[in-house]
Amino acid sequence: MHRVRRLGQQVAGWLTWTTVAASVAACTAERPSTVEPVAQATVASNGVALPGTIASAVGSVNAIRIEAIGDTVIAGSLGGQAAIKVVVSDTTGRLIHNAVVNFLPATGHGAMTRATVNSTVKGEAANTWRFGPSVGEQTLRVWVSGAPDTLTFTAVLPSPHDVSAVSATSFVGAYAGNAVVTVLVTDSAGNPFQSASVAFRPDSDAGAVNYTTVRTNNRGEAKATWTYSTATVGNQRLRVTVDGLTDTLVFTANVDAAPVAVELHTVTDSSLTGITGTTRSLSVLVRDQRGQPMPRASVSFRALENSGTVLPSTAISGKTGVANATWTYGKQPGTQTVIVTAQGINDTLRFVSTVKAPPTATELVAVSDTVLQGRSGETAVLQVRVLDADSNPFPNAAVKFKVLTGRGGMQVSIVKAGRDGIAKGSWIYGGQLGEQEATAELVGVTGSTLGFVSTVTVGAPKVVVAATSTAGRAGVGDTLSTQPGVKVTDNYGNPVEGVTVLFRISTGGGTIETASAVTDEDGIASGGAWVMGPNAGVNRVTATVQSPIPRGNPVVFSATAMP
Repeated sequence: MHRVRRLGQQVAGWLTWTTVAASVAACTAERPSTVEPVAQATVASNGVALPGTIASAVGSVNAIRIEAIGDTVIAGSLGGQAAIKVVVSDTTGRLIHNAVVNFLPATGHGAMTRATVNSTVKGEAANTWRFGPSVGEQTLRVWVSGAPDTLTFTAVLPSPHDVSAVSATSFVGAYAGNAVVTVLVTDSAGNPFQSASVAFRPDSDAGAVNYTTVRTNNRGEAKATWTYSTATVGNQRLRVTVDGLTDTLVFTANVDAAPVAVELHTVTDSSLTGITGTTRSLSVLVRDQRGQPMPRASVSFRALENSGTVLPSTAISGKTGVANATWTYGKQPGTQTVIVTAQGINDTLRFVSTVKAPPTATELVAVSDTVLQGRSGETAVLQVRVLDADSNPFPNAAVKFKVLTGRGGMQVSIVKAGRDGIAKGSWIYGGQLGEQEATAELVGVTGSTLGFVSTVTVGAPKVVVAATSTAGRAGVGDTLSTQPGVKVTDNYGNPVEGVTVLFRISTGGGTIETASAVTDEDGIASGGAWVMGPNAGVNRVTATVQSPIPRGNPVVFSATAMP
């Protein structure tokens, strides 16, 4: 059965309704099974249809009634919603189109998708009711604009049944620490209860929480972070209650007192060595009364007389309890000391360093051989190592390489030693055969000169020239008085022995006695007798050195054959 509302009343300023009955209270008539077509809506003088009214098929107007489609009592849940549908008709059963239906949550702080909905041609109006955050009963009022009656829907939202701790209920708390507190809310069947309102309330001397009120999630859980009070040592309490339940959960924490610096330890080695003017990093560790690293502790560093400087003079320990400073050694060699103290600690730490003057380059030692062999024009690499007074390699020292004899040279005269103390010089041998000499000297250090000697032989063949005249004349078929000959030398003019030279007739058709000859100790090779060809004119012989010689190769000899 659907509840039938009271008769409609007059719509002020628009239209007076025809009163069909003085009262229709307690009417239990069912909706008609046959719905008559909706007639033309009554209009005002401006042509706008009047809300909530409609003309009957015979021209009369009847009172409005509104009925629920479905139950008016709904089983809901926190955070849930329900579909609401009503039908609007007059007392004769005719369905009313375009009636303005109002939806207003009355209790429970719920909300509607729309505040008003116009009825369809079937007289229906549908809306969605989103329940509020309160457990128990929530109500919704629905009525038609211009009609006095109200339809009431009631949603019953169950209450939570139980709350229990998910996290531990007892904590051992560090000073200024925190703990995450988690609870579980369930219904009477033991299922997770969603959207329950959970209050987290620390005692007045027990710190604070990040959220005082939290809604349970879809797992029925609510959590908050409890930050302990720094003013209370020992037990602190946090109380958790759930809206709708009388039970209270109590969480406790036994909180430590504020940390106090009681121990000071060295992190870096306390016995050091170094060079005047250089720096070292110093690190110390501060521990509290529980033996834990203590952050934010004040640590003082003080260099004694002639022991350089330390910055900062006061350092604050970090999260790991470590405080750092940088010690710059003083300029005076010997023992230098830094004293370290911490606020509240009677113990004193000492960093002691044996400091030496900066090393200097004092000597050269040969890395490569000092007695060498080579050919003129070749390059020999001379390697020396620079050492300090402790015989350690000394980098960046300047080494001067110099050629004394042999007419050779160095590619670079002054070379700096590398990180391994080694300096390399490139010695280009000169043209003087026999012994050539060079030296390496540590710049600015007297008596640091090293000598190098190399036995230099003739270089590779580089030049070929004519050893005899390249022009002449003789009769046809006669032998030229001068034999074609060439000389092969290195870059410095030293004769090269044992080089093969090819002689061939290139013009005139004559003959040459020796087609292939080898240079002698003077670097000379001869083609022998050259016989002119049978015809008058120019005769030519070409002398070609088989070795790759960049200059003068080949040499051409010309002679004129006379008739």
